[in-house]
Amino acid sequence: MLIVLRNVITMIRSSTYSAPVQDVILNRDNCTENCDAYTPSHLTFTENDPSLLQCIATGGNPPPDLKVYIDDFDITYRFKTETYTRLLGGRGLRIMHSSVHTRTDNMALSAEDDGKMLRCTAAVPGLPANVTRTKIRVNYAPVITCEPNAALDNEKNVYVSCQVRSSPRATTLFWVIDANGTTLSEGQIVDEYWTLVQDRSDGVMETKLFMRRTLPASFKKYTLVAENSVGIKREDVELVRKHPTGERMENDPPYYGRRDYDQGPGGPHVDYIFIPAGAGQQRHLANFAIVYAVAFHVLYEQMCKAC
Repeated sequence: MLIVLRNVITMIRSSTYSAPVQDVILNRDNCTENCDAYTPSHLTFTENDPSLLQCIATGGNPPPDLKVYIDDFDITYRFKTETYTRLLGGRGLRIMHSSVHTRTDNMALSAEDDGKMLRCTAAVPGLPANVTRTKIRVNYAPVITCEPNAALDNEKNVYVSCQVRSSPRATTLFWVIDANGTTLSEGQIVDEYWTLVQDRSDGVMETKLFMRRTLPASFKKYTLVAENSVGIKREDVELVRKHPTGERMENDPPYYGRRDYDQGPGGPHVDYIFIPAGAGQQRHLANFAIVYAVAFHVLYEQMCKAC
């Protein structure tokens, strides 16, 4: 009976003082006991694939408050917290072991989270917080970014380019150069098209599709296809025709055109202006309307004089 009373007194006393957290870890293990005793240097996820993630704090009295962050953004609201208590040791000298687990089975990350820091803090009121950190690695399908280019008719060595970012590195990369589905990979030459691939220091692959000389059929959209173990992506990029003047026909895309002046301050000169879509045809219609109005006015005056 005395032993029982001492145990009760010890438990009561233990609830009246604060004890620091002994350890805190982040992992992706589905465990409540015998969990890994350390946080790895990084945790790997697959893009948009819901995964398990938990933070475990050992010790601490009263039970610590756990918070989880990606960089400085608090994501604790995604987690559910539970406290586990067990007695360790033989009869007469047992140790109470407690741990607090906060976990989620729906940790879905995107390519934008790759390289960010994952952090968990365990805090007992009145005591310094215990913090653990690890880097996030996300495996994601290729992300392709392209910019349209413009060229003149019969211009040499013209290219369109795209940048590919992916993790892991794209293992398949090729261009589709026509409506028949003709493909072009690095090292190939097809109908005077060839391609170049460069690995940049920031981990981005840059690829350029070259054409030896532009023909009327060269001004169109080209498609880049990139694939890795996560997925496959396609992106179009367009080569637009430059006109030597600012005239554009209906349905042509807007562009920066050229306008020549034969007179004006400083003598003949060239100015580059923004030409909206269809501006050329609109100008022709306006000029025709003016000429027609002038001709009608002259004819009307002549008829009046004859009367």
